[in-house]
Amino acid sequence: MMNRITRLTEDQYNRFVKTRKLGANLREVLGIPKTKKVHIGDTLCMIGQQSETKDVFECMHGAKKVLYVVSEPVDEMMAACYSIYLC
Repeated sequence: MMNRITRLTEDQYNRFVKTRKLGANLREVLGIPKTKKVHIGDTLCMIGQQSETKDVFECMHGAKKVLYVVSEPVDEMMAACYSIYLC
């Protein structure tokens, strides 16, 4: 199961979806240093709990941290998400 870390504001979410980039404000909210490179994609993933649009979840894949911003909950366990891979 993934850890829910925050929920984005309407403004933060809309700006992220429109530009597909992390601005300084969003990097600060998510705890990502401005010098850290990221890759942004989209995926359908198993969240493992009820989620809502704009929720942000964190998961470790091996030694890499991945953040998921929910774009559309599918059911109680799955959601379509924007994935943010920290390099």
